[in-house]
Amino acid sequence: MITAAAAGAPLLPWTNQSAMGAPIAPPPFSYRWRGNAFGTNANMILHGLNKTDAHSAFMQCKTEITRLEKIFSLKDKYSAISRLNKNSNISSPPKDFVHLLRICNALSDATEGSFDVTVQPLWNLYDRHFSALSKQSNGPAISALQSEVAKINYRSIDINARHIRFSQPGMMITLNGIAQGYITDRIVGILQDYGAENFLVDLGELRGMGRRSDNRPWNIGMIDPENPVRLKSKTELNNEAMASSGGYGTIFEPTGENHHLFNPFTGKSADFNKGVTVIARDTTTADALSTAISVMPLERAARLLSIKHHTRAIVHLNDHTSVELNGCPQKVLQSFCE
Repeated sequence: MITAAAAGAPLLPWTNQSAMGAPIAPPPFSYRWRGNAFGTNANMILHGLNKTDAHSAFMQCKTEITRLEKIFSLKDKYSAISRLNKNSNISSPPKDFVHLLRICNALSDATEGSFDVTVQPLWNLYDRHFSALSKQSNGPAISALQSEVAKINYRSIDINARHIRFSQPGMMITLNGIAQGYITDRIVGILQDYGAENFLVDLGELRGMGRRSDNRPWNIGMIDPENPVRLKSKTELNNEAMASSGGYGTIFEPTGENHHLFNPFTGKSADFNKGVTVIARDTTTADALSTAISVMPLERAARLLSIKHHTRAIVHLNDHTSVELNGCPQKVLQSFCE
């Protein structure tokens, strides 16, 4: 759905003169697209384009979202990723699939394996376990976790233009920790190709470029990880992207202790913090790092961000406090960076 509204006071008639009689420019129209992307509600807001260009840009964005979902979506049994997981091999893979997996490998190296797309076997294990047993039960047995952890190793994916292949049996991947960010960046590129300079893209992760129609920055509310139905705080996006992760996103049982953010080294659901928000120059990075930092101790997260320029994180700790990591500017974290 596409809607348009004039900026400013939409219920009052617009005049082309100020109170002093000087001519003023008409307020720009803002256009909004609402739809669905990667299983979540999606929104795009832009201003500065005419109606025809805005409509054309949104339609091309919608087409691109659909195209990329057919590559990255686990819910589509015919997608490239589903066929790879089923057959352990895919020939002549889509270029975006190859490109994104290479980005994933680089991020896995940078995070020392905390970000690892081969954790999908753990999801299947937890899903089977909690579907079969009482929702009050504990997580899978240690022996079952160890069996699935043995299949986790991003270095065991052979990636090139001819094929993508798993080098050991039982491997499966998920791109749910990065694909939304990647698609968001592709949408940003399309809007920029149309000449748009001021817009906000929200496909589950967000990227704000330029300014709002009232010339203010894009103000984004951040979810309270201890009560996800409310906002904890807000931040401004100035040509930046934002992504959030937390165990609250998908839980397997009422306590929330067993959730979808798996520690690839132990197989257990990570319990280092309540939630993480990362702000970076691009949404692909923000998405992946919010996942990675969710499954690593605070000191490792601080070291990571000390070498990641123009990237910061807000980590909501288990003691109900929050800390911002930004190249370790805070004295309390300085020892982590030395």
